[in-house]
Amino acid sequence: MITRLPLAVYIETNTTKNREQLQRYAKSYLFNIAYNFDFVFKAVTEIDDLFPQRTSLPRRRIQNVSELMAPQLLYKEQLVEQYYMALTSEEPFVKFVGFYHIMEHFYEEVYNEDVFKSVQHIIQHPGFSAKRTKDIVKIVDLIKKKNRQNKEEFQGSELEALELTLKKFVDISELVNDLTEFSNSIVDHYKLSEVSFSKGDTVDLRDVSNEKLYKKLAARIYKTRNALVHSKSNEGRLNERGVYNPFVNSQELTMEIPLMRYISEAIIINSASPL
Repeated sequence: MITRLPLAVYIETNTTKNREQLQRYAKSYLFNIAYNFDFVFKAVTEIDDLFPQRTSLPRRRIQNVSELMAPQLLYKEQLVEQYYMALTSEEPFVKFVGFYHIMEHFYEEVYNEDVFKSVQHIIQHPGFSAKRTKDIVKIVDLIKKKNRQNKEEFQGSELEALELTLKKFVDISELVNDLTEFSNSIVDHYKLSEVSFSKGDTVDLRDVSNEKLYKKLAARIYKTRNALVHSKSNEGRLNERGVYNPFVNSQELTMEIPLMRYISEAIIINSASPL
């Protein structure tokens, strides 16, 4: 019987660092390992932590650990935890939802930024006057429209917030490059194939001149997310937006995971702060 010993990462410093600093730096380095090798380490707090989980990709981003550089960024811990959950799961449902939570993290922030910019655009216009009722009403109507879909934890349109999040953090050209390295045919799959169980939109990621590209991408993701998490809705709503059946649709959902993963990685990286 052969027992495989657990792997460990040991990090040391030549300069004085407090415990909190070392933990933050270590977490950044561990994310870089997960990003490049698809291998998740976690801090040891109990005996079960000595046995890390892993999943496999067709290829690694780098082939030799000696090529791995020290991290230059500090990543948001909540996002990295969701990333690890998705990465280590074998279930496409868990992967999709985990990656979606990373996008969802910024909904309120990007939506409020958009409302602020819209109001700012109105009041900075040379024709605006705070002394005219109709100009003030214009601002009030804008805010009402933006908040027309109230949620328990988020006020606004989640679909619009997803689109704004994608626009802020995701470069479509880089996304296409990542997807193409993963599979030569997967970008065409998103262009030609609707997500059948959710009616998720087809999206041509190479059509960067299309002003509605981010909107189409957001619609594909959001409709699929709804089909996953709203499976107990009433029959009429299910017929309208579809429902995920894990025994029938698992393979189809698996095709969406590379898209979700590379978008999530872009968000984690582009929302990080310098180390």
